[in-house]
Parts: sequence; structure tokens; C-alpha cells
Amino acid sequence: MAEVIVIGGGPGGYVSAIRAAQLGNSVKLVEKDAIGGTCLNRGCIPTKVLLHATGLRDSFKKAREYGFTIQEQSFDWETLMQRKNDTVKQLTDGVRALLDSWGVEVIEGEAFFEEPKVVSVRDARGSSHRFFGDYFIIATGSRPSMPPIERLDSRGVLTSDEAMNIERVPSSMLIVGGGVIGIEFATLFSGLGTTVTVVEFLPRILSTVDEEMAYMVHESLSSKGVAIHVAARVAKIEGKGSSLTVTFEDKNGKSTTVEVEKVLLAAGRTPNTEILDLERTGINVERGRIVVDKHMRTSLPHIYAIGDCASPYMLAHVAMAEGETAAANIGGQDLEMDYTVVPSCIFTSPELASVGLSESECRKAGISVKTGRFPMEGNGRALTLGEAGGMVKIVADSRYERVLGVHVLGPNATELISTACMAMKLEASADEISDMIFAHPTIGEALKEASLSLQGRAIHLPKG
Repeated sequence: MAEVIVIGGGPGGYVSAIRAAQLGNSVKLVEKDAIGGTCLNRGCIPTKVLLHATGLRDSFKKAREYGFTIQEQSFDWETLMQRKNDTVKQLTDGVRALLDSWGVEVIEGEAFFEEPKVVSVRDARGSSHRFFGDYFIIATGSRPSMPPIERLDSRGVLTSDEAMNIERVPSSMLIVGGGVIGIEFATLFSGLGTTVTVVEFLPRILSTVDEEMAYMVHESLSSKGVAIHVAARVAKIEGKGSSLTVTFEDKNGKSTTVEVEKVLLAAGRTPNTEILDLERTGINVERGRIVVDKHMRTSLPHIYAIGDCASPYMLAHVAMAEGETAAANIGGQDLEMDYTVVPSCIFTSPELASVGLSESECRKAGISVKTGRFPMEGNGRALTLGEAGGMVKIVADSRYERVLGVHVLGPNATELISTACMAMKLEASADEISDMIFAHPTIGEALKEASLSLQGRAIHLPKG
């Protein structure tokens, strides 16, 4: 039985701790803050509670189209915050119970290496305790990046972590960054009545997403009143009473100034590795990120690293998979991480989800592809829900029509993408997807129709 020490209790950390314990190891899990990490406490879960609230607000508006008479609705932010906190507590308490059931010892404090096989843990009182480990799994996650902008310390400037605990819904907000985090927050706050402005440095929002899909999200947000400025840089933030004056410049140097109540920084995240004193171990680190191989091993064979501090994907579900891989390899197996089928979910309205390569990525790689598209307005279930915006897009290689990427914008896209993941994992062709019988009426039928479209034989699209 080996002594395994996991540093970090987020999704990757707690999953790897449980798996290591299942394999018969003695496991200690060190967490300096709250079990569940950013995802459960300040990210994935609390934001989805708030995004569900925006969906309910939209439902009240839409209900009139279905014959309901809706009186004027009141909204209480404190009630929503309590709902968010209760949800987070239920999940984090559940993770605690899981760790206890597998005999994982949770140690509260901040860990740093003294030697390659010894960590010291400093608790909240400043006391330190040394622990020896045969193996270590580093899962320290990440923190919000701080862009080079004047007066970031101004009152009213928030990180994405801090935005989850504001006292009330702001009347106006400027979001720095049009990536996944920024666009989800734009959806969230605009849905709750905030006037939102997004400033993105790159030529388009959601730069890692299929360009066609990103454009549709841009158009959807714009139609709901979100002002989006791309190829622009925030230069300065100035406090002005209870508000903030933000100056940003476009690629031609033209300056624009807006006055807002809050500024939200959503310009990416940075790995948390400085606190570990990794130089004492000799572990290779590049630009703050721990270097690992396909087995999740660092340059020292008894130390593994997973999740945001080491992974090419800053996604909770990837960290979990990496944690299982690391634990299995500590247990004597020989597993490698496979990143070819990694779903990405963005909880916009409508939802956006994807897996595999985009059309432009394929073409840049010299891969000859065919594409199939099916609009949600042709899907019966989407129409019954009153959510006909969006489409399914499939990218496949030209010769064998093997599916290389699937991109979904529409209702329940974040659920449908798992079906696409399974198809890609099994190396399915468009023909095999189109031969499946999908239940009717469901959003999933759009996946089948997109496959048929790729082959030029869509049933529910007009000829031409």
C-alpha cells in the first residue's frame, strides 16, 4: 500500500484521491480553501444556478406565446444567492462524504514541497506539518488572469470568482474578454437585466469555437442588447463616484469611453503553481504550467500533475479524467490520456457545445472535409419549445466521411453533445449516424439530419 498525497481538492483532485483509495492506497488530500475547488464553489456550479434563473426569466416572457397571462414579476437577488449557496453546499458536502467513505484523509491548509517526497502543509493558524508521500498528484487548479490595464484595483472591478458574491445585480457592466467565461457571464447578467458591454482583444468572440457557431452566438447576444466590441483593448479604468469609466481602443487606435457600475475581468485563467516551491523538486515548469507526459507524470516519476495547472484543457471533466489516469498509473497500470474526444460546453442562450475539430482547424491541417448542417428551425422539438435558433454542424473527412467534429447550437446542446462524443469515440461515419433511429420528437433528430445533409440526402431540408 503506497502513501499518496493529492494537493488540491477540486474536481481533478478529489476524483484522483477517490480512485487512488479504491486501488488500495493510503490517501491524503490537501486543500487550502474549500473542497470542490473553483468549479463547485465559484465556477461551473454557481454560474449554472444563475444561468438557470435567467432561463426562467425568459420562460416568463415566452409563456405569453403559449396562452398564459403573466403578471409583472418581481425578482429577489438574495433568494437567488441563497439558492446558489444551498446548491454548492449540497454538492461539496456530498464530495466530503464520498472522500470519508473511501477513507481519504482531508488536510486543510496550503501545501508546498520541502523535498521531492516531503510536503509541508501550513494551516490557517500558521502552523506547519510535514508529510511524506510515495506518490503525489498535484491538482492546484488556476486563478483568474489579471490583464495589463491601468487601475485594476478600482472599486467595482471584479474577477469571475468575485462576481459570484456581489450584493445585487448591477445596472451596467463591462466584461473584459469574449472567451467562454466572458460570454457566459454576458449571457447571465444581460438575462438578469444588466446592460452589458463585452470588449474582446481578438478579432472575434469565442476564438476557440467553430467560427460559424461563434458568429451565431455573437448575433444572438447582440439581438438581446449586448454590445460586443472585438479587436479592441481596454486601456484604462477610472473610478468616478459609484461608477467606473472605462476607455478601450480599437485596432485603429480609436478610443471609446463607457460608464458602468461594474467591470468584470474574464481574460482567461493562470495555473496555480507558485505556492508549491517546485524548484525544490526539479519538476519542469513552462510559463507556470507543469510539464507532464501522456501518463500525467511530471519529470519526476513519482509526482503527477492534472487539471488546470498542467493540462492543455482547462475543463473540470478533463481534470477528472486526468485524475483517474494518474491514479491508475500510480496503481501500476499503463494508461495514457487521449484528448481526441473532449466535449466543450458553453451555457449561452441557446446553449453551444462541441467536440472534435472545427471546419477551419481541419482545413488548416490540410484535411479534406465535408460538412453537414441542419437548422433548429427544421426540428419539431425545438419548435415546440419555442427555441428554433441555432443548428447542428458535422465535419467529416471527405473520403470515408468519418466524423471529425460536431458543433451544436440550440436547446439542450450540452446534453446532445455526449451522443456525438460516443459516436466519435467509436469512430463512427456520417452514414452510421444517419442509419440510427432517433426518438421523435427530440433535439437529437437534428444530429441525424445533419449527417444526412453531409451526404446530400437530408429528409427535412428542401432540395437544392
